[in-house]
Amino acid sequence: MRTLQSYMDNEGGITMFDVVVCTKNSALTLGACLYALFNSDIPIGKVFIVDKNSSDGTKKIAEKYRCIYKNNDMTLAEARRYGAQLCKTKYFISLDSDIIVPRDFYSILKPYIKENFVTKGIYINVLPKKHMKIALRDHNWMFSHIGSLDCCIIHRKLFLRISKRWIEMKLDAGEDTDLFWVCKEYNLPIHQDVNVVSKHYVFSVMRLLKQTVWYAKSSRRGRLRGRYFILHPCFLPLEILGFPLMGLVESITWRSWKLFMYQTAKMFYWFKGYIFG
Repeated sequence: MRTLQSYMDNEGGITMFDVVVCTKNSALTLGACLYALFNSDIPIGKVFIVDKNSSDGTKKIAEKYRCIYKNNDMTLAEARRYGAQLCKTKYFISLDSDIIVPRDFYSILKPYIKENFVTKGIYINVLPKKHMKIALRDHNWMFSHIGSLDCCIIHRKLFLRISKRWIEMKLDAGEDTDLFWVCKEYNLPIHQDVNVVSKHYVFSVMRLLKQTVWYAKSSRRGRLRGRYFILHPCFLPLEILGFPLMGLVESITWRSWKLFMYQTAKMFYWFKGYIFG
């Protein structure tokens, strides 16, 4: 039986990358996302837009950039897998619809691709100036943590093998955290480069908080591992207290009371998603 690592070996060179962008009412950011993608140095093959019944102008934007548009009613995890199945290249790029990649994305990461299952940069949230320390806090957190598929170059066949479990887990968020948990378990190589910084257009802190509800929901229903340290409901009080305690430390470190408020708000939103989501 082949090992997971062996799936990456002896499969020829790399010339192009198909791209998968999962969307749902993403018209606000998709145009800028695709513009940056096509103006980067990435050698692009086909771009697949895997959409979830958008009612805004998402489809028109996809057609404007001559992407292959696929409408569906899948969860995000299923949509990523479906997009990867559509791709034909050895490695594919998973790209969030609110991410703006830098022009030199490929030239910096190119030397690391063949040796790594996932090759990626990091991102910084684009927030109003008054919330800059929240954006910088999340940005600096990623210097030592890997937990996002915002824009990644991924070995396609190995990804499809590993991500089969997402369907059984019924994940709709947090599939990136689960993927990197599996990478750690099987010692699969990942390169995350802090010299490649994408912009993540979240626009508001409230949007970040709403994403916490989404992840908490998957933690409960899909038994998501890796993002939080609880695996059983009896530890829920400990998990809830973790947010404001972290916020207290960060508010002192960053000299910003908003970080305490931010992490405390996350506690309430995560609780809402875990219990009522």
